[in-house]
Amino acid sequence: MGQLQYTRESLLSSLKGLSKNVYSREELLPEMDLLEEEMAQIVFEDGLDIPSEYVHMSYIMKRLHIMNNEAGNVADQELKKLSRLASIFSNHVRAQQSGITGEDRVEQYLGYMKSNHVVLRNLQLSDGVHKTELDFLVLKQGVATIVEVKNSKRDVYIDEAGDMYKVGRYENFDSHLGAKMDFRAEIIQQLLKDAGYENMRIEKVVVFTNNRIQIKKDYHGFRVCFLSRLPHLIDDFMVLE
Repeated sequence: MGQLQYTRESLLSSLKGLSKNVYSREELLPEMDLLEEEMAQIVFEDGLDIPSEYVHMSYIMKRLHIMNNEAGNVADQELKKLSRLASIFSNHVRAQQSGITGEDRVEQYLGYMKSNHVVLRNLQLSDGVHKTELDFLVLKQGVATIVEVKNSKRDVYIDEAGDMYKVGRYENFDSHLGAKMDFRAEIIQQLLKDAGYENMRIEKVVVFTNNRIQIKKDYHGFRVCFLSRLPHLIDDFMVLE
């Protein structure tokens, strides 16, 4: 038993992917890819070249189930727990990939703006206590626009309080979107004030990359649009008099 415990701990200590407690958005997906690659190297005979299609959590789990069957199902309970974690992991990978793809498309469309502007992407900010991250901050004369990117495949409802729900057969809570956008605006407003731009107007936009969904909004604290409308919307924001 002592040798088994030592072997398990050695394997865990050899995994470098996702070894930190906190990651920025840019760091997260490469670390998840690294963890899958490391696990594949262990499961599919360490040291051999692994075909790229096998460096995926679903293939890793299939291989582990085969190995468990060959060993007389000695790890059924452990595999049951690991399967749940693997499912959560795979969902996070897909969400990260979708988010990056969506943000790339938003950045492309922001390039269609006619007004002179500067685009800042994936800004990590803090008020000293709480942290947040902006997908985009678009600066043009007299106006700073906070842009949040959403890649929902389902219809969306945003209630009077700014809470976002994904709508299908059932209505599922997604996030306190209004509160998040307000918090980001407060931090940006303070930063602009500290820099001597206290009269700069702040706008908040949530852009949806999937124009096949329907959006219903009863909240007035930010604007929503699809990708094609985004550059024109920001271009039309006027400087405060």
